[in-house]
Amino acid sequence: MARRIDTHWSDVKAALEKKGSCLAEVARSLSVTEAAVHKVKRRPNHRIQTAIAEALSMKPEAIWPTRYFVASGKPIRPVIWLNQNSRRAASAHVKNRKAA
Repeated sequence: MARRIDTHWSDVKAALEKKGSCLAEVARSLSVTEAAVHKVKRRPNHRIQTAIAEALSMKPEAIWPTRYFVASGKPIRPVIWLNQNSRRAASAHVKNRKAA
Protein backbone atom coordinates (compact mmCIF):
# COMPACT_ATOMS: atom_id res chain seq x y z
CA MET A 1 0.00 0.00 0.00
CA ALA A 2 1.38 3.40 -0.96
CA ARG A 3 2.05 5.76 1.91
CA ARG A 4 -0.16 8.83 1.90
CA ILE A 5 1.65 12.12 2.37
CA ASP A 6 0.12 15.53 3.05
CA THR A 7 0.91 18.43 0.74
CA HIS A 8 3.79 20.50 2.05
CA TRP A 9 2.64 23.65 3.86
CA SER A 10 4.71 25.97 1.66
CA ASP A 11 3.07 24.42 -1.41
CA VAL A 12 -0.37 25.16 0.05
CA LYS A 13 0.60 28.78 0.68
CA ALA A 14 2.12 29.12 -2.79
CA ALA A 15 -1.01 27.67 -4.41
CA LEU A 16 -3.13 30.19 -2.51
CA GLU A 17 -0.93 33.02 -3.76
CA LYS A 18 -1.21 31.73 -7.35
CA LYS A 19 -5.00 31.84 -6.96
CA GLY A 20 -4.76 35.45 -5.74
CA SER A 21 -5.55 34.64 -2.12
CA CYS A 22 -3.62 34.18 1.11
CA LEU A 23 -4.01 32.66 4.56
CA ALA A 24 -5.05 36.04 5.97
CA GLU A 25 -8.00 36.16 3.56
CA VAL A 26 -9.05 32.66 4.61
CA ALA A 27 -8.88 33.78 8.25
CA ARG A 28 -11.00 36.86 7.54
CA SER A 29 -13.59 34.85 5.62
CA LEU A 30 -13.99 32.51 8.62
CA SER A 31 -13.74 35.27 11.25
CA VAL A 32 -10.82 33.54 12.94
CA THR A 33 -7.28 34.69 13.68
CA GLU A 34 -4.42 34.09 11.31
CA ALA A 35 -2.82 32.00 14.05
CA ALA A 36 -5.80 29.63 13.94
CA VAL A 37 -5.30 29.17 10.21
CA HIS A 38 -1.56 28.59 10.68
CA LYS A 39 -2.29 25.87 13.26
CA VAL A 40 -3.75 23.75 10.47
CA LYS A 41 -0.14 23.11 9.48
CA ARG A 42 0.26 20.89 12.57
CA ARG A 43 -3.28 20.21 13.85
CA PRO A 44 -6.35 19.17 11.86
CA ASN A 45 -9.31 21.54 11.79
CA HIS A 46 -11.96 20.45 9.31
CA ARG A 47 -13.60 23.87 8.99
CA ILE A 48 -10.36 25.67 8.16
CA GLN A 49 -9.06 22.86 5.95
CA THR A 50 -12.30 23.00 3.97
CA ALA A 51 -12.03 26.79 3.53
CA ILE A 52 -8.43 26.49 2.29
CA ALA A 53 -9.40 23.69 -0.08
CA GLU A 54 -12.33 25.71 -1.43
CA ALA A 55 -10.01 28.67 -2.04
CA LEU A 56 -7.83 26.28 -4.06
CA SER A 57 -10.81 24.66 -5.84
CA MET A 58 -9.82 21.29 -4.38
CA LYS A 59 -11.11 18.78 -1.87
CA PRO A 60 -9.46 18.86 1.57
CA GLU A 61 -8.67 15.14 1.40
CA ALA A 62 -6.55 15.83 -1.70
CA ILE A 63 -4.40 18.28 0.26
CA TRP A 64 -4.29 16.40 3.59
CA PRO A 65 -4.93 12.70 2.80
CA THR A 66 -3.62 11.51 6.18
CA ARG A 67 -6.42 13.42 7.91
CA TYR A 68 -9.24 11.63 6.08
CA PHE A 69 -10.43 8.04 5.82
CA VAL A 70 -9.55 6.51 2.45
CA ALA A 71 -12.81 4.69 1.77
CA SER A 72 -15.36 7.28 2.90
CA GLY A 73 -13.43 10.55 2.64
CA LYS A 74 -14.75 11.56 6.06
CA PRO A 75 -12.37 13.46 8.35
CA ILE A 76 -10.56 11.57 11.07
CA ARG A 77 -11.34 13.09 14.47
CA PRO A 78 -8.49 15.40 15.53
CA VAL A 79 -7.94 13.56 18.83
CA ILE A 80 -7.46 10.26 17.01
CA TRP A 81 -5.27 11.81 14.32
CA LEU A 82 -3.06 13.53 16.90
CA ASN A 83 -2.63 10.29 18.87
CA GLN A 84 -1.40 8.58 15.72
CA ASN A 85 0.69 11.43 14.33
CA SER A 86 2.11 13.29 17.31
CA ARG A 87 5.81 13.47 18.04
CA ARG A 88 5.18 11.62 21.31
CA ALA A 89 3.56 8.73 19.43
CA ALA A 90 6.46 8.67 16.98
CA SER A 91 9.06 8.61 19.74
CA ALA A 92 7.17 5.86 21.57
CA HIS A 93 7.21 3.82 18.36
CA VAL A 94 10.98 4.24 18.08
CA LYS A 95 11.47 3.26 21.74
CA ASN A 96 9.34 0.15 21.26
CA ARG A 97 11.27 -0.78 18.15
CA LYS A 98 14.61 -0.44 19.98
CA ALA A 99 13.37 -2.59 22.89
CA ALA A 100 12.40 -5.46 20.62
